[in-house]
Amino acid sequence: MEGSEFIARVLASGRVGGIGIGARLAQVEEQFGSDNVSTVHGKKRNSQLLRVDYGLLEFTFKRVEGDGEWTCVWFSMQLHRLSNVPPVSDAVAVKLGTDFGTAVSWGDVLAAIDSHRLGVVLSIPIRNSDMNEVRVVETGCVALVVADKQDGRPTGLDMGDLWSVVVSAR
Repeated sequence: MEGSEFIARVLASGRVGGIGIGARLAQVEEQFGSDNVSTVHGKKRNSQLLRVDYGLLEFTFKRVEGDGEWTCVWFSMQLHRLSNVPPVSDAVAVKLGTDFGTAVSWGDVLAAIDSHRLGVVLSIPIRNSDMNEVRVVETGCVALVVADKQDGRPTGLDMGDLWSVVVSAR
């Protein structure tokens, strides 16, 4: 599957590789493996967050009251890393069965949404600094799209390329 089609399906479903908000850490590791960088933030057990970084994908978990298990509260696809971290991104892409290339064009994502009749409603883009923020009304997913070409941008992304996709509990 092409990266643009995959991203269109993530935006429409709020899930990546079958994993969504509310998934347990064990489910994420079963799907994507244990080859990640994990960091716990916060000192108090009931307010800690666990960030699990696979390079292309990042999941953030919070402990569930009662059972103490880590539960996904948001995840993101850090698409700007495609050109910078190929070995990590390639491993995730293989697990997802997707060819992302080194960048994903927002125009191609919009075309995939249309051609697959995914029926999502997109907000009017909001300009934030050098990014346009587009929200999917049904799922609450947010796409950040490069709006300005910056000569110093380390990733080499062009205007109209996706920077990231964020999925969080609404």
